[in-house]
Amino acid sequence: MIVKVYAERGRWKLPKEVHVYGLPGVPRVLHADEHAGTVVMTLLPGVAAGIRGPAR
Repeated sequence: MIVKVYAERGRWKLPKEVHVYGLPGVPRVLHADEHAGTVVMTLLPGVAAGIRGPAR
């Protein structure tokens, strides 16, 4: 499970991300709260791109 917390200045992104996460092949949104600036979503199997390391 992934929980994202948005800073006040970045909360405008939350509804856009909830829409994208509704598309096939991406994590599924379990709960979104625009007032609190949080999104809870499923975790897809694999390694996060930021953790893979530099390209060779």
